[in-house]
Amino acid sequence: METKHDKRKLTKEMIDKFNETLADEGYPFRFLYDETPYGSGLGNIVPPSSRGVKNFKIEPSYNFYIWAAIWFKEKYDIKIET
Repeated sequence: METKHDKRKLTKEMIDKFNETLADEGYPFRFLYDETPYGSGLGNIVPPSSRGVKNFKIEPSYNFYIWAAIWFKEKYDIKIET
């Protein structure tokens, strides 16, 4: 998911809260926090536990990205482009 937002970068706390919501909603994946200087904050998608996993592919649906964009807009007033 590419992120373009109005005023600020997503923070680790925002990603942690989003991941808590994903867990509460039953989603089988989480997002890593992107700490790179030019990153958006929203990093790679990972399973909750990737211990012992060499390779995996997770492809969220378009509807998930719409839901995520609404979630970030409502919680933090940040626009996430889908």
